[in-house]
Amino acid sequence: MKTMFGSNRLIVNGEKCVRNAKDILKYYERSVREEDAPRVKIAEELMPVYHCINRKGKRIDELCLELNMPAHKVMTALTLLEMQGHIFQHSGGIFSK
Repeated sequence: MKTMFGSNRLIVNGEKCVRNAKDILKYYERSVREEDAPRVKIAEELMPVYHCINRKGKRIDELCLELNMPAHKVMTALTLLEMQGHIFQHSGGIFSK
C-alpha cells in the first residue's frame, strides 16, 4: 500500500483524481471556454476566405472555385484562421465556422 501515498497526497493537496481519459476531457472542457479565450481580430486579407465558409462547411476546392484564388493562398488563409480559432477543420478536408 506504500505506492498509494504519493497519489493520495496529491489529491489531498487539491489535485484532480484521474481515472480515465473522460476525466481529463471533462477538466479541459471546463477550463477552456470560448468566452474565456481572447478573440484575435481577423486580418483583412483573410476576410474573403472567412466569409466564404459557413457552419455546414466547405472543402478547399470549393473555396478556390468560389473565390477564384489559387490553392496555396486559400490553404494559407485556412491555416491562419484555424490557428486563431475562427474556423475548424473536420475529416475529409472540410472547414467550417
